[in-house]
Amino acid sequence: MIAAAFISASVLLFFLGSLSLRKGAFALAVRGGIMSSTARLTTFALAAAGPSLAISIYAAATGHGPMVIGNIIGGNMFNICIILGIQALFTPFRNTLAVQKTDIFILAAATLLFVFFFSDRQISRIEGGILLLGSAVYAYVKIRLSHSANNTEADEALDQFQGSGISNRFVPAGYVLAGIACLAAGSLLLLNGGLLIASHLGETITGFTILAASTGSPALLVMLAAARKKKYEMAVVNIPFTNILNITGIIGLTALINPLSALAISNIDLYVMAGVPLLLLPFFRKPYTLKRDDGIFMIVIYLVYLYYLLPK
Repeated sequence: MIAAAFISASVLLFFLGSLSLRKGAFALAVRGGIMSSTARLTTFALAAAGPSLAISIYAAATGHGPMVIGNIIGGNMFNICIILGIQALFTPFRNTLAVQKTDIFILAAATLLFVFFFSDRQISRIEGGILLLGSAVYAYVKIRLSHSANNTEADEALDQFQGSGISNRFVPAGYVLAGIACLAAGSLLLLNGGLLIASHLGETITGFTILAASTGSPALLVMLAAARKKKYEMAVVNIPFTNILNITGIIGLTALINPLSALAISNIDLYVMAGVPLLLLPFFRKPYTLKRDDGIFMIVIYLVYLYYLLPK
C-alpha cells in the first residue's frame, strides 16, 4: 500500500510537472524564434521524456543501474504499443501526415547502437558520451532547420500568449522551474516506491513494468486529451522523437553520471526492444488509417511481453 501511494503520487507530480515544463519551454522556444510546429514537437518530447530523465538520473546517482535500463527499454515499448495502441483503440484515425522517415531511421540506428554498446550488459562513460553527443547533434539539427524556415509561425504562436502574462520571459521560466521541481519530487517518490516492489520482483523487472508505465502515463494522458480535441497525429509524430531522446539523451547522460550495468537483461529483451520500432513502418505511407485492429495488436504485444517478464 505504501508503494502504491508513492507511485500514484509520483504519476500525479509527473503529469503536473510535464504540463508545466512543456508550457514554459514552448513559450521560451517561440520567443527565441523557433517555429511553433518545431517548438511544439521539441517541447512535447522534452515533457514526455522528462519523467524518465528525472527518475533515471536519481536511480543512476544512487547506484540502481538496472532500473534505469529497464525503464528506458520498457518506456520505449510503452510509448509505441500502449500510447498508440490505446489511441487507435478508442479513436481510430486517418493519418494524413506521414511520420518523418528520417526520425524512424534515426530511432532504428540509435536502438541498434545501444544494443551494440550494451552487448556486455554495461554502458560505460565513453559509450554514454557518444550517445549523448548523438542526442545533442540531433537536437541541434532540428533547431537549425527550424531557424532556417520562415519564423512567421513563431510570431503568431507568441501572439496567443499576449495579455496572459506568459509573454514575459520570467513567467515561462517559472513554469519550467515548477515543472522541474515536480519531476524531481515525483522521481524521489517513484524510486522509493519502486524499490519496495523491487525487493520482490527485482530491479530490472520493476524498471520494465512499474517505472516504465509510471513515467509514460503523463504522455498517455496528454495524448488522450489531444485526441479529444481531434489532434490525432500528435502521438504519431512525437513518439519517435521521444524514444530517440530516451535512448541517446537519457541513457547517455545517466551513464556519464554513473556507468550503467544490468546483467539480468536477456537477449530476448534487446530483440524485442529492437523489433518494436518496426510497428511504426506503416506510417511511412500517407495517408494511413490507424485502425482498432492495429491498436489491439500493439497492446497484445505489450501484454504478452509483460507476461513473459513476470516471475512464474
